[in-house]
Amino acid sequence: MIDSQPFALAGARVIDGTGKKAMEDTVVLVEGSRIVNVCQREEIGGGGRYQIIDVAGKTIVPGLIDSHVHLGQLPLNRFGVEDPMSLFETFMKMFVAQGVTTVRDTGSPDLDNTFRLLKAGDPLWPRYYGSGPNLDGPPGGPHAGLRVVDTPDEARANTIDLIENGADFAKIYVWMTEEPLRAVVAAAHSRGKKVAAHVGNTLTAEAAVRLGVDALEHIRVGPELLTASQQAEIDRLPRRAHDHLLSFRPWRYIDVGSDRTTALFDLFVERGVHLTPTLVLARGALLNEEAHVRNPPGIELMAEGVVRHWESKAWIGDFSKEDWTFASREWEQQLAFVGRAHEAGVKIVAGTDMPNPFILPGYGLHEELALLSEAGLSNHEVIRAATFRGAELLDVASDLGTIEKGKLADLVITDGDPASDLAVLREPWAVLKDGQVVAGTAAADLLAP
Repeated sequence: MIDSQPFALAGARVIDGTGKKAMEDTVVLVEGSRIVNVCQREEIGGGGRYQIIDVAGKTIVPGLIDSHVHLGQLPLNRFGVEDPMSLFETFMKMFVAQGVTTVRDTGSPDLDNTFRLLKAGDPLWPRYYGSGPNLDGPPGGPHAGLRVVDTPDEARANTIDLIENGADFAKIYVWMTEEPLRAVVAAAHSRGKKVAAHVGNTLTAEAAVRLGVDALEHIRVGPELLTASQQAEIDRLPRRAHDHLLSFRPWRYIDVGSDRTTALFDLFVERGVHLTPTLVLARGALLNEEAHVRNPPGIELMAEGVVRHWESKAWIGDFSKEDWTFASREWEQQLAFVGRAHEAGVKIVAGTDMPNPFILPGYGLHEELALLSEAGLSNHEVIRAATFRGAELLDVASDLGTIEKGKLADLVITDGDPASDLAVLREPWAVLKDGQVVAGTAAADLLAP
């Protein structure tokens, strides 16, 4: 068992998240909430004060980070269940049970009691970083708590207010225009905070990056990679209810191998932009009728009210027969785009957009990891997208994202080798947060007196 004594996780393979190859038969020394050394068994030292936990044959990776979630509306009964706080608690513990020890919330209703509850946290919840409400231009997107700003002065004042009241970064939404965004970026950067962008409607992803945003949510590219005739073809089609949020139509035409696409990747690399593609969200829409999409792993754990809500969600309620004809191509092109982006050196981050339809807490991240692998990232690179890249995006890489001396002891211990099979991450042997065992198949034994 693990008690309050300093302990040594001895004999495991360690994939430390730095990008280096796995270290075999390694010891991770933990005191309190921190890793104090990563070494070989003969280097443990300490005069026998370390409790030795034999983890030979297992693999240790950093705690996973879901870099795109929305949690703030759960206590406000987003799903219309009888006991929203119980559902909220279930969601939080499901993250940790799946090895997700940190989440990045990209939009919650306000910096209110819910935000403070999430920031205060709980040992059995993932640690929380959030943007608070999104900033948007008129008329504003269809979500509670958006702050609609029409001028640079309004944009600047709201950005400052969010940061001064605890937001960890700013996020702008689909109706934002150029000059207000310029003001958001200037205000956030002057206070040491990043700006994330869900664009593609009023502004292109390329324009947003040139204006200084640090992170792109989803793969909302389109007009910047289309010819005039291709854009005209899209413009002739009937608008759908959610095109301003999730328009996939450009992907039926985009050439991911074109010089224009390569130039876009070069811009992202030059500016150091992080891309969180949320492939699991795109798959959920474009392959919606496939059984494995509507019945993902863990669905049996969801409350009936949640499943009913997801089944009634109308992301695709107005897709035409022509839209469905192109859906599989639009999906395949997004996968190819992410693979090419990674090859070009773009920083790919793992995030899910939980709790959108059939994206479960924790389980959804493992679905995203499998899709990143399908896009062409190696398993080591996929793990890095869900660990170091997420910490880097949050500017917390000094504490999280890798297994190194001095870092917080957020660790996932698995049977088997995720470098060979990512699926072993889905059933952690143990999950540690701040050096404490919080979940895993062996958790009861490790915590036993």
